[in-house]
Amino acid sequence: MTKPLNVIILSPNLPIPPIKGGAIETLIFETTLNYKDVVAHVISQTDEEIALPSDSPHISFHCFETAKVILIVQGLFNKLARKGIFNLFNFFFLSQIRRKINLKPDIVHIHNNLFCISSIKKMYPRAKIILHMHNDFLFEHKYLTRQYKEVIDATDKIITVSNYVKKRILDYYSVSENKIKVIHNGVSTKEFHRIDQNNPSLKEWKIKLSIGPNEKVVLYVGRVCEEKGVECLIQAFKRLVATKNGLKLVIVGSSWFSGSGDSPYIRRIQELSKAISNKVVFTGFVPHNELVSLYNIAYFCVVPSVFQDPFPLVPIESMSSGCPVVASVVGGIPEIVEDNKTGILVEPNNADDLYQKMRYLLDNENIRDTLVNNAFKYVRENYDWSAVAKKYEVVYENILT
Repeated sequence: MTKPLNVIILSPNLPIPPIKGGAIETLIFETTLNYKDVVAHVISQTDEEIALPSDSPHISFHCFETAKVILIVQGLFNKLARKGIFNLFNFFFLSQIRRKINLKPDIVHIHNNLFCISSIKKMYPRAKIILHMHNDFLFEHKYLTRQYKEVIDATDKIITVSNYVKKRILDYYSVSENKIKVIHNGVSTKEFHRIDQNNPSLKEWKIKLSIGPNEKVVLYVGRVCEEKGVECLIQAFKRLVATKNGLKLVIVGSSWFSGSGDSPYIRRIQELSKAISNKVVFTGFVPHNELVSLYNIAYFCVVPSVFQDPFPLVPIESMSSGCPVVASVVGGIPEIVEDNKTGILVEPNNADDLYQKMRYLLDNENIRDTLVNNAFKYVRENYDWSAVAKKYEVVYENILT
Protein backbone atom coordinates (compact mmCIF):
# COMPACT_ATOMS: atom_id res chain seq x y z
CA MET A 1 0.00 0.00 0.00
CA THR A 2 1.31 3.46 -0.90
CA LYS A 3 -0.29 5.11 2.11
CA PRO A 4 -1.97 3.82 5.25
CA LEU A 5 -5.68 3.12 4.95
CA ASN A 6 -8.13 4.89 7.24
CA VAL A 7 -10.41 2.27 8.78
CA ILE A 8 -13.27 2.77 11.23
CA ILE A 9 -13.90 -0.31 13.37
CA LEU A 10 -17.24 -0.49 15.18
CA SER A 11 -17.66 -2.55 18.32
CA PRO A 12 -21.07 -4.26 18.56
CA ASN A 13 -21.77 -3.61 22.22
CA LEU A 14 -19.11 -3.58 24.95
CA PRO A 15 -16.25 -1.13 25.53
CA ILE A 16 -12.79 -1.37 24.03
CA PRO A 17 -10.32 -2.02 25.67
CA PRO A 18 -12.35 -5.10 26.72
CA ILE A 19 -12.54 -4.33 30.44
CA LYS A 20 -15.96 -6.02 30.61
CA GLY A 21 -14.91 -9.04 28.59
CA GLY A 22 -16.37 -10.04 25.26
CA ALA A 23 -14.75 -12.20 22.58
CA ILE A 24 -15.44 -9.69 19.80
CA GLU A 25 -14.10 -6.78 21.81
CA THR A 26 -10.97 -8.79 22.62
CA LEU A 27 -10.52 -9.59 18.94
CA ILE A 28 -10.87 -5.94 17.89
CA PHE A 29 -8.44 -4.72 20.54
CA GLU A 30 -5.79 -7.35 19.91
CA THR A 31 -5.82 -7.17 16.11
CA THR A 32 -5.70 -3.38 15.89
CA LEU A 33 -2.64 -3.38 18.15
CA ASN A 34 -0.95 -5.54 15.50
CA TYR A 35 -1.82 -3.50 12.41
CA LYS A 36 1.13 -2.32 10.32
CA ASP A 37 -0.32 -0.43 7.33
CA VAL A 38 -3.66 0.76 8.67
CA VAL A 39 -4.77 3.83 10.58
CA ALA A 40 -7.49 2.35 12.79
CA HIS A 41 -10.22 4.32 14.59
CA VAL A 42 -11.79 1.95 17.14
CA ILE A 43 -15.23 3.11 18.29
CA SER A 44 -17.18 1.65 21.22
CA GLN A 45 -19.34 2.78 24.13
CA THR A 46 -19.69 2.22 27.85
CA ASP A 47 -21.73 3.35 30.83
CA GLU A 48 -18.71 4.37 32.88
CA GLU A 49 -15.47 6.27 32.46
CA ILE A 50 -12.62 4.01 31.35
CA ALA A 51 -8.93 4.57 30.73
CA LEU A 52 -8.15 4.50 27.02
CA PRO A 53 -4.73 3.64 25.60
CA SER A 54 -2.78 6.62 24.33
CA ASP A 55 -3.32 7.32 20.65
CA SER A 56 -0.51 6.26 18.35
CA PRO A 57 0.08 7.22 14.70
CA HIS A 58 -1.79 4.05 13.72
CA ILE A 59 -4.54 3.63 16.33
CA SER A 60 -7.02 5.89 18.09
CA PHE A 61 -9.63 4.66 20.56
CA HIS A 62 -12.99 6.42 20.96
CA CYS A 63 -15.22 5.07 23.72
CA PHE A 64 -18.38 7.14 24.27
CA GLU A 65 -19.49 7.33 27.86
CA THR A 66 -23.22 6.88 27.68
CA ALA A 67 -25.70 6.91 30.56
CA LYS A 68 -26.82 3.45 31.58
CA VAL A 69 -30.47 4.34 31.01
CA ILE A 70 -29.68 5.28 27.40
CA LEU A 71 -27.84 2.01 26.88
CA ILE A 72 -30.87 0.17 28.23
CA VAL A 73 -33.17 2.06 25.86
CA GLN A 74 -30.75 1.44 23.00
CA GLY A 75 -30.74 -2.25 23.88
CA LEU A 76 -34.53 -2.29 23.61
CA PHE A 77 -34.27 -0.52 20.24
CA ASN A 78 -31.78 -3.14 19.10
CA LYS A 79 -34.24 -5.90 19.94
CA LEU A 80 -36.88 -4.11 17.90
CA ALA A 81 -34.40 -3.60 15.10
CA ARG A 82 -33.61 -7.28 14.94
CA LYS A 83 -37.33 -7.87 14.49
CA GLY A 84 -37.54 -5.50 11.56
CA ILE A 85 -37.54 -1.87 12.79
CA PHE A 86 -34.16 -1.15 11.27
CA ASN A 87 -34.05 2.65 11.53
CA LEU A 88 -33.83 2.38 15.32
CA PHE A 89 -30.77 0.13 15.34
CA ASN A 90 -27.97 1.68 17.44
CA PHE A 91 -29.53 5.11 17.01
CA PHE A 92 -27.69 6.76 19.93
CA PHE A 93 -24.35 5.18 19.11
CA LEU A 94 -24.46 6.23 15.47
CA SER A 95 -25.58 9.76 16.31
CA GLN A 96 -22.58 10.11 18.66
CA ILE A 97 -20.24 9.01 15.91
CA ARG A 98 -21.79 11.55 13.56
CA ARG A 99 -21.47 14.39 16.08
CA LYS A 100 -18.13 13.68 17.69
CA ILE A 101 -15.85 12.12 15.09
CA ASN A 102 -14.85 13.88 11.88
CA LEU A 103 -13.44 11.16 9.68
CA LYS A 104 -13.36 10.23 6.01
CA PRO A 105 -12.65 6.53 6.16
CA ASP A 106 -11.64 4.30 3.29
CA ILE A 107 -13.28 1.34 5.00
CA VAL A 108 -15.82 0.79 7.77
CA HIS A 109 -15.40 -2.58 9.47
CA ILE A 110 -18.66 -3.47 11.26
CA HIS A 111 -18.78 -6.33 13.74
CA ASN A 112 -22.17 -8.11 13.90
CA ASN A 113 -24.30 -4.92 13.78
CA LEU A 114 -25.73 -5.75 10.37
CA PHE A 115 -28.71 -3.40 10.46
CA CYS A 116 -26.63 -0.25 10.94
CA ILE A 117 -25.15 -0.66 7.46
CA SER A 118 -27.72 1.54 5.70
CA SER A 119 -27.01 4.40 8.14
CA ILE A 120 -23.25 3.92 7.82
CA LYS A 121 -23.46 4.05 4.04
CA LYS A 122 -25.25 7.39 4.29
CA MET A 123 -22.65 8.72 6.73
CA TYR A 124 -19.69 7.54 4.65
CA PRO A 125 -20.89 7.13 1.04
CA ARG A 126 -17.38 6.65 -0.38
CA ALA A 127 -16.25 4.06 2.13
CA LYS A 128 -16.17 0.34 1.52
CA ILE A 129 -18.27 -1.66 3.98
CA ILE A 130 -17.09 -4.88 5.62
CA LEU A 131 -19.57 -6.90 7.66
CA HIS A 132 -17.84 -9.22 10.12
CA MET A 133 -20.18 -12.00 11.24
CA HIS A 134 -19.36 -13.69 14.56
CA ASN A 135 -22.82 -15.21 15.05
CA ASP A 136 -25.90 -16.48 13.22
CA PHE A 137 -27.75 -13.14 13.22
CA LEU A 138 -28.36 -13.43 9.46
CA PHE A 139 -30.76 -16.26 10.28
CA GLU A 140 -32.29 -14.98 13.50
CA HIS A 141 -35.81 -14.42 12.14
CA LYS A 142 -36.95 -16.36 9.08
CA TYR A 143 -39.52 -13.73 8.14
CA LEU A 144 -36.68 -11.22 7.64
CA THR A 145 -34.87 -13.25 4.98
CA ARG A 146 -35.41 -10.55 2.32
CA GLN A 147 -34.02 -7.84 4.60
CA TYR A 148 -31.00 -9.99 5.52
CA LYS A 149 -30.30 -10.42 1.81
CA GLU A 150 -30.47 -6.64 1.35
CA VAL A 151 -27.86 -6.26 4.09
CA ILE A 152 -25.60 -8.80 2.40
CA ASP A 153 -25.96 -7.03 -0.95
CA ALA A 154 -25.12 -3.68 0.64
CA THR A 155 -21.74 -4.89 1.91
CA ASP A 156 -18.55 -4.94 -0.13
CA LYS A 157 -17.07 -7.86 1.79
CA ILE A 158 -18.20 -10.31 4.45
CA ILE A 159 -15.77 -11.81 6.93
CA THR A 160 -16.92 -14.88 8.86
CA VAL A 161 -15.20 -16.38 11.88
CA SER A 162 -15.58 -19.95 10.62
CA ASN A 163 -16.37 -22.06 7.60
CA TYR A 164 -19.53 -23.04 9.45
CA VAL A 165 -20.88 -19.46 9.28
CA LYS A 166 -19.77 -19.09 5.65
CA LYS A 167 -21.56 -22.29 4.66
CA ARG A 168 -24.71 -21.14 6.42
CA ILE A 169 -24.73 -17.93 4.38
CA LEU A 170 -24.07 -19.71 1.09
CA ASP A 171 -26.76 -22.31 1.82
CA TYR A 172 -29.42 -19.67 2.48
CA TYR A 173 -28.58 -16.73 0.23
CA SER A 174 -27.63 -16.14 -3.37
CA VAL A 175 -24.23 -14.56 -2.88
CA SER A 176 -20.89 -15.03 -4.58
CA GLU A 177 -18.55 -17.25 -2.59
CA ASN A 178 -15.75 -14.79 -3.39
CA LYS A 179 -17.55 -12.11 -1.39
CA ILE A 180 -17.04 -14.10 1.83
CA LYS A 181 -13.67 -14.50 3.51
CA VAL A 182 -13.19 -16.89 6.43
CA ILE A 183 -10.73 -15.63 9.05
CA HIS A 184 -10.63 -17.60 12.27
CA ASN A 185 -10.31 -15.80 15.58
CA GLY A 186 -6.96 -15.81 17.37
CA VAL A 187 -5.15 -15.60 20.66
CA SER A 188 -2.39 -13.60 22.28
CA THR A 189 0.30 -16.24 22.58
CA LYS A 190 2.29 -13.85 24.80
CA GLU A 191 -0.60 -13.57 27.26
CA PHE A 192 -1.78 -17.18 27.09
CA HIS A 193 1.24 -19.36 27.74
CA ARG A 194 2.53 -22.12 29.99
CA ILE A 195 3.28 -21.06 33.57
CA ASP A 196 5.51 -22.89 36.01
CA GLN A 197 3.37 -24.59 38.66
CA ASN A 198 5.39 -22.87 41.41
CA ASN A 199 4.36 -19.46 40.14
CA PRO A 200 2.83 -17.34 42.97
CA SER A 201 -0.24 -16.44 40.88
CA LEU A 202 -1.13 -20.12 40.50
CA LYS A 203 -0.66 -20.73 44.21
CA GLU A 204 -2.90 -17.75 45.00
CA TRP A 205 -5.67 -19.05 42.75
CA LYS A 206 -5.44 -22.54 44.24
CA ILE A 207 -5.84 -21.08 47.72
CA LYS A 208 -8.70 -18.86 46.59
CA LEU A 209 -10.52 -21.80 45.01
CA SER A 210 -9.68 -24.21 47.87
CA ILE A 211 -7.90 -26.62 45.55
CA GLY A 212 -5.98 -29.28 47.41
CA PRO A 213 -2.39 -30.24 46.47
CA ASN A 214 -3.49 -33.48 44.79
CA GLU A 215 -6.78 -32.30 43.27
CA LYS A 216 -7.21 -32.17 39.51
CA VAL A 217 -9.24 -29.28 38.14
CA VAL A 218 -11.88 -29.61 35.43
CA LEU A 219 -12.35 -26.08 34.08
CA TYR A 220 -15.21 -24.30 32.35
CA VAL A 221 -14.74 -20.73 31.05
CA GLY A 222 -17.48 -18.68 29.41
CA ARG A 223 -20.97 -17.32 29.81
CA VAL A 224 -23.00 -19.41 32.21
CA CYS A 225 -26.09 -19.86 30.09
CA GLU A 226 -28.16 -22.64 28.59
CA GLU A 227 -26.64 -22.67 25.10
CA LYS A 228 -23.13 -23.09 26.50
CA GLY A 229 -24.07 -26.50 27.94
CA VAL A 230 -23.04 -25.97 31.57
CA GLU A 231 -25.95 -28.10 32.80
CA CYS A 232 -24.73 -31.04 30.71
CA LEU A 233 -21.25 -30.56 32.19
CA ILE A 234 -22.62 -30.65 35.75
CA GLN A 235 -24.49 -33.87 35.00
CA ALA A 236 -21.39 -35.52 33.53
CA PHE A 237 -19.18 -34.29 36.37
CA LYS A 238 -21.52 -35.74 38.98
CA ARG A 239 -20.96 -39.15 37.42
CA LEU A 240 -17.23 -38.52 37.24
CA VAL A 241 -16.76 -37.68 40.93
CA ALA A 242 -18.76 -40.80 41.82
CA THR A 243 -16.03 -42.89 40.20
CA LYS A 244 -12.92 -40.72 40.65
CA ASN A 245 -11.45 -39.07 43.73
CA GLY A 246 -9.52 -35.82 43.91
CA LEU A 247 -11.47 -33.75 41.36
CA LYS A 248 -12.84 -30.22 41.43
CA LEU A 249 -14.97 -28.45 38.84
CA VAL A 250 -14.28 -24.73 38.48
CA ILE A 251 -16.94 -22.77 36.56
CA VAL A 252 -15.62 -19.38 35.46
CA GLY A 253 -18.04 -16.77 34.15
CA SER A 254 -21.31 -14.98 34.71
CA SER A 255 -24.69 -14.95 32.97
CA TRP A 256 -23.47 -12.32 30.53
CA PHE A 257 -20.28 -10.30 30.87
CA SER A 258 -18.72 -8.13 33.59
CA GLY A 259 -21.26 -6.77 36.05
CA SER A 260 -23.87 -9.37 35.20
CA GLY A 261 -25.88 -10.53 38.16
CA ASP A 262 -27.42 -13.83 39.06
CA SER A 263 -29.85 -15.55 36.70
CA PRO A 264 -32.50 -18.28 36.92
CA TYR A 265 -30.19 -20.56 34.91
CA ILE A 266 -27.25 -20.05 37.28
CA ARG A 267 -29.50 -20.76 40.25
CA ARG A 268 -30.72 -23.91 38.52
CA ILE A 269 -27.27 -25.35 37.91
CA GLN A 270 -26.18 -24.38 41.41
CA GLU A 271 -29.13 -26.37 42.71
CA LEU A 272 -28.19 -29.21 40.35
CA SER A 273 -24.68 -29.29 41.81
CA LYS A 274 -25.83 -29.00 45.43
CA ALA A 275 -25.16 -32.68 46.17
CA ILE A 276 -21.49 -32.20 45.22
CA SER A 277 -21.16 -28.55 46.27
CA ASN A 278 -17.79 -29.26 47.91
CA LYS A 279 -16.53 -30.32 44.48
CA VAL A 280 -17.84 -27.36 42.44
CA VAL A 281 -16.68 -23.72 42.55
CA PHE A 282 -18.49 -20.83 40.81
CA THR A 283 -16.06 -17.91 40.43
CA GLY A 284 -18.32 -15.42 38.65
CA PHE A 285 -16.73 -13.06 36.13
CA VAL A 286 -12.93 -13.17 35.98
CA PRO A 287 -10.96 -10.49 34.06
CA HIS A 288 -9.58 -11.74 30.77
CA ASN A 289 -5.94 -11.20 31.73
CA GLU A 290 -6.31 -13.54 34.71
CA LEU A 291 -7.66 -16.50 32.77
CA VAL A 292 -4.19 -17.78 31.85
CA SER A 293 -3.63 -18.72 35.50
CA LEU A 294 -6.84 -20.74 35.57
CA TYR A 295 -5.97 -22.57 32.36
CA ASN A 296 -2.61 -23.44 33.91
CA ILE A 297 -4.06 -24.95 37.07
CA ALA A 298 -6.58 -27.04 35.12
CA TYR A 299 -6.09 -30.65 34.12
CA PHE A 300 -8.32 -30.00 31.13
CA CYS A 301 -10.88 -27.43 29.96
CA VAL A 302 -14.40 -28.36 28.82
CA VAL A 303 -16.30 -26.44 26.11
CA PRO A 304 -19.71 -28.18 26.23
CA SER A 305 -21.71 -25.92 23.89
CA VAL A 306 -25.12 -27.28 22.90
CA PHE A 307 -25.75 -24.74 20.12
CA GLN A 308 -23.85 -24.17 16.88
CA ASP A 309 -21.07 -22.13 18.50
CA PRO A 310 -19.52 -20.22 15.56
CA PHE A 311 -15.96 -19.89 16.89
CA PRO A 312 -15.36 -19.53 20.65
CA LEU A 313 -12.06 -18.14 21.93
CA VAL A 314 -11.85 -20.45 24.94
CA PRO A 315 -10.47 -23.51 23.05
CA ILE A 316 -7.54 -21.63 21.52
CA GLU A 317 -6.79 -19.72 24.73
CA SER A 318 -6.74 -22.99 26.62
CA MET A 319 -4.62 -24.76 24.02
CA SER A 320 -2.16 -21.86 23.92
CA SER A 321 -1.84 -22.11 27.71
CA GLY A 322 -0.96 -25.80 27.63
CA CYS A 323 -4.37 -26.99 28.79
CA PRO A 324 -6.08 -29.74 26.73
CA VAL A 325 -9.64 -29.21 25.52
CA VAL A 326 -12.73 -31.42 25.57
CA ALA A 327 -15.26 -29.73 23.29
CA SER A 328 -18.60 -30.31 21.56
CA VAL A 329 -18.77 -31.12 17.85
CA VAL A 330 -20.75 -27.99 16.97
CA GLY A 331 -20.38 -24.90 14.78
CA GLY A 332 -16.79 -23.90 14.14
CA ILE A 333 -15.25 -25.88 17.02
CA PRO A 334 -14.11 -28.84 14.83
CA GLU A 335 -12.21 -26.31 12.71
CA ILE A 336 -9.84 -25.69 15.63
CA VAL A 337 -10.03 -28.89 17.68
CA GLU A 338 -8.99 -32.04 15.82
CA ASP A 339 -10.25 -35.11 17.63
CA ASN A 340 -7.54 -37.12 19.40
CA LYS A 341 -4.83 -34.88 17.94
CA THR A 342 -5.24 -31.38 19.38
CA GLY A 343 -8.17 -32.14 21.68
CA ILE A 344 -11.13 -34.41 22.34
CA LEU A 345 -14.51 -33.91 20.64
CA VAL A 346 -17.82 -34.99 22.19
CA GLU A 347 -21.42 -35.17 21.10
CA PRO A 348 -23.32 -32.03 22.19
CA ASN A 349 -25.76 -32.31 25.08
CA ASN A 350 -24.69 -35.89 25.72
CA ALA A 351 -23.68 -36.19 29.37
CA ASP A 352 -22.73 -39.85 29.00
CA ASP A 353 -20.32 -39.16 26.12
CA LEU A 354 -18.86 -36.19 28.00
CA TYR A 355 -18.37 -38.34 31.11
CA GLN A 356 -16.66 -41.08 29.08
CA LYS A 357 -14.29 -38.63 27.35
CA MET A 358 -13.36 -36.85 30.59
CA ARG A 359 -12.74 -40.22 32.25
CA TYR A 360 -10.60 -41.23 29.25
CA LEU A 361 -8.30 -38.22 29.73
CA LEU A 362 -8.04 -38.77 33.46
CA ASP A 363 -7.12 -42.43 32.94
CA ASN A 364 -4.53 -41.78 30.20
CA GLU A 365 -2.03 -39.13 31.24
CA ASN A 366 0.27 -39.93 28.29
CA ILE A 367 -2.53 -39.15 25.83
CA ARG A 368 -3.28 -35.91 27.67
CA ASP A 369 0.39 -34.89 27.39
CA THR A 370 0.38 -35.63 23.64
CA LEU A 371 -2.72 -33.48 23.15
CA VAL A 372 -1.13 -30.65 25.15
CA ASN A 373 2.02 -30.64 23.02
CA ASN A 374 0.19 -30.94 19.69
CA ALA A 375 -2.31 -28.20 20.53
CA PHE A 376 0.30 -25.86 21.96
CA LYS A 377 2.38 -26.03 18.79
CA TYR A 378 -0.63 -25.84 16.45
CA VAL A 379 -2.16 -22.75 18.02
CA ARG A 380 1.11 -20.87 18.23
CA GLU A 381 1.89 -21.53 14.58
CA ASN A 382 -1.55 -20.58 13.25
CA TYR A 383 -3.60 -18.41 15.60
CA ASP A 384 -1.51 -15.61 17.06
CA TRP A 385 -3.33 -12.26 16.82
CA SER A 386 -0.51 -10.84 14.69
CA ALA A 387 -1.27 -13.42 11.98
CA VAL A 388 -5.00 -12.66 12.18
CA ALA A 389 -4.35 -8.90 11.90
CA LYS A 390 -2.26 -9.47 8.79
CA LYS A 391 -5.18 -11.33 7.17
CA TYR A 392 -7.50 -8.40 7.90
CA GLU A 393 -5.04 -5.98 6.31
CA VAL A 394 -4.92 -8.13 3.17
CA VAL A 395 -8.74 -7.96 2.97
CA TYR A 396 -8.59 -4.16 3.39
CA GLU A 397 -6.02 -3.83 0.63
CA ASN A 398 -7.84 -6.15 -1.79
CA ILE A 399 -11.23 -4.50 -1.30
CA LEU A 400 -9.86 -1.20 -2.63
CA THR A 401 -8.09 -2.61 -5.69
